Amino acid sequence: EATESAKAIHRTDMRDWALGEILAAQARAGMQREAMITVRRIGDPRLIIVALRDIASFLAAAGFAEEALNAAAIIPDDLKRAEALAAIASLQVHHLDSAGARQTALRLTATARRLDDPAKKVAYFARAAVIFDGAGDRLSARANLETAETLARGTARTAKTDTALRHVAAALAEMGQPAKAMAMLDQLNG
Repeated sequence: EATESAKAIHRTDMRDWALGEILAAQARAGMQREAMITVRRIGDPRLIIVALRDIASFLAAAGFAEEALNAAAIIPDDLKRAEALAAIASLQVHHLDSAGARQTALRLTATARRLDDPAKKVAYFARAAVIFDGAGDRLSARANLETAETLARGTARTAKTDTALRHVAAALAEMGQPAKAMAMLDQLNG
């Protein structure tokens, strides 16, 4: 009923906004088929990308990991896809789906490699390290953390470099290595 009412809104931006709100409600309610129909009615591609990311996150939170991954796979923007994959993998770890979390983290790292912004790459490799650690794959966790740190230190020292190294320090802390995290932060402040 709300979708039919939204069709009658003449201003495109307001109609897209209303459809976006309807889409979020459909995703939360697990109405995947209806949500995908609503996505097709949204005219602004930026809203579609955000909506797909939200759908993937809601599906993962509801325990529909495979459906969430399918939704994430069709997100055309690598950064938004990385956000969705990180959320899905984190929820898989939370639901003790270690094998699924490892597979999703592999998709996350493949997506992170394609990102243009080195600081964003660092953030998602650090996130993947935490996910791998939570899934019990210490070797992959260490490898992703090393990749994140190498990328962070690989550029001239700027505010973005410091932010990137803070992502690595946060990952270290989440992985139960607070002393290493503090040492890294001390280097930044020193």
